[in-house]
Amino acid sequence: MKGNLYGVDIKLNPDNKPCLIEVNGQGSGTRGFRIAYGDLRTQKEILSALNHFGEGRPIYRKHNNDKRRFSPRKLCLTALCKAGTLLNDVVNKPLLDLRQEWIKEPYETDHKREDSELPEEDYQVAAQELGIDFRPHSALKLINPRALRVKHPSGEYDEIHPGDVGVIWGGNKVFSKTHEFDDVLINPYVTEALLGIKLYVHRLLEDTTLHEHIPISVPYGMGLLHDLPGEIMSGDKVVYKPNAGGGGQGVRILSPKDLDSFINPENAKKANSRLKAFFHQYCDHKSGKVADTLVKLELDTMELGSYLVQEFIPSKPIRSSQTEQDHDSCIRAIIFDGKFIDAYHRLSPRPLSDPETSLKYIGNLHYGALAEAVSDEDKTVVADFAENVVRTLEGKIESCNIVSEQDFRQFREKFWRGELERAS
Repeated sequence: MKGNLYGVDIKLNPDNKPCLIEVNGQGSGTRGFRIAYGDLRTQKEILSALNHFGEGRPIYRKHNNDKRRFSPRKLCLTALCKAGTLLNDVVNKPLLDLRQEWIKEPYETDHKREDSELPEEDYQVAAQELGIDFRPHSALKLINPRALRVKHPSGEYDEIHPGDVGVIWGGNKVFSKTHEFDDVLINPYVTEALLGIKLYVHRLLEDTTLHEHIPISVPYGMGLLHDLPGEIMSGDKVVYKPNAGGGGQGVRILSPKDLDSFINPENAKKANSRLKAFFHQYCDHKSGKVADTLVKLELDTMELGSYLVQEFIPSKPIRSSQTEQDHDSCIRAIIFDGKFIDAYHRLSPRPLSDPETSLKYIGNLHYGALAEAVSDEDKTVVADFAENVVRTLEGKIESCNIVSEQDFRQFREKFWRGELERAS
């Protein structure tokens, strides 16, 4: 799987053992590198690698036209309500297990990002300094399997073909219906779709040599309720995060006692039975457009409405140059084409000495996290580990043999039916 770009989130625990938190796709944020290192060295390294990969032809990258953040939390809630209501009307199934916590607003924080520029602007500046043909786009539309209509931020349009472009970075869903652009696409559609759901990645890696480096995780919600292992419940903190989404939205650091207030075994058992009956009826005994639509809605709902309950992994203390205090850290490492590019610390907004116990561990720039350079010694550990993670994950994705949209639909159906059986 050549030309793939990943953001691998890693914690180095107090024994300096790397622990994989999650793997992000081609949209992995790199803004923090400029804050941590004070320049655009990482953006230039990424662009140079992309330029080499694309043999000097233009690099097209998805450009956000404004500074409003995409909100997976609101999208999930909307999808859940619509899907639950529709299924209730059509198949006499009650609203799915919506949790009140789902609609809470993100944490408030006094920490503001020092940088207000869009990340695309960093890349435009870096590309100009390197003399690389970098072309932001705001939308892609497939005209035919070998032609794309590109909308530029200015509102103008171009038509491009596989031979006209070196790299296409973003807009991957367009390519679910063609493989003609695979050689220039950063991360195939299927790879991005799998990376977008945390449980997919966890299940793919749990039976590999990396299992000792992955936090113990169990899915919850949408009829999924497992006995929580003692390794999760014996500590003083647990992580509760949406299966889909990003930017730290919806993530909660809870005590085991607080977690109990989220869990309703009776509701989970009822939802489990109803969902299994639904899949049995509409996947095994019905066909046609209506059945396919309902199954797709249910699969989307399973992905968007489920959570992961995870073991909390503390990092070794990392000193912030801004606060001159120790913080918890989650490292973002960038891997392109199987090779390590760079890494930086995302430090929790509040130091470890702060008595607050909820926000201070959320290491995401959206929540006021601080960016800090990673030492050369730690980079060596992180680079080897992140490259191994990507190599292993790509091997597992290839073994799934997902080529078409229909293949992916079958994978999703088999996966979620299996999860419901596990939770029975």
